[in-house]
Amino acid sequence: MTESRFHDTSTGVDIIHVIPGTLYVTAKVECITTILGSCISVCLRDPTMNVSGLNHFMLPHKQEDSNKTGESNIYGVHAMTQLIKEMEDLGAGIDRCEAKVFGGGCMFPNDQEIGVQNIEFALMYLDKLKVNVSGMDVGLNYSRRIRFHTDTGKVMVKRLRSLHNKQISEQEAIYQDSLTRKNSISGDSPLYPGLDE
Repeated sequence: MTESRFHDTSTGVDIIHVIPGTLYVTAKVECITTILGSCISVCLRDPTMNVSGLNHFMLPHKQEDSNKTGESNIYGVHAMTQLIKEMEDLGAGIDRCEAKVFGGGCMFPNDQEIGVQNIEFALMYLDKLKVNVSGMDVGLNYSRRIRFHTDTGKVMVKRLRSLHNKQISEQEAIYQDSLTRKNSISGDSPLYPGLDE
C-alpha cells in the first residue's frame, strides 16, 4: 500500500497520508499529508481543472555508481515525471499548474548535502518546465509535517521538534532501501526527462 486514508469527520474530508517514494493525485476535495526530513515534496495544482498531486522523493536522481537498478519514485526525476503524467491523465495542464515545495531539511550535520541537492533539483526541474513556484518551506534543521488542501491549494506546515529528526531520518533510510529493492521497471522513456539528460 502506498498511502493510508482516513475520513476526518470534523471537516468531512478524506485525509491521505503519502509515504516516502510514492505520490498521490486527485481531482477530489481531499487533504494530502506527509512527513519530510531531508526528502522533498512538490505539491502541484491545476486550479482550472481542480487536479492536485503531491510526491515524496528522497534523492534527485540515481547515482552513477549505484548498484541499485530500475526507475523508482524515490528519485526526483521519476517522481516528478510520474506526478505530472498522472495529473495530465486527469486533465491537468502543466502550463496551468502552480507548485509549492517543502522539505530538504538538514537532520544531522552530515545530511546537509542530500537536503540541498533535493531542493536544488526540485526548483531547477520546475523552472525548466516554467511552473510557477508560489510557496516553499525548505532547508534548515527541521523535519516537517505538511497538509495540502486540494480545494484551495493551501499547504499547512508544522515544523517538528528536533528529537523527531533521528526517527524520521531512520524511516527515510528504511523506505529508501526497501523501495530500491522492490521497484524495478525496465526501460526509460520519461515524458519530462531529467535535467542531466
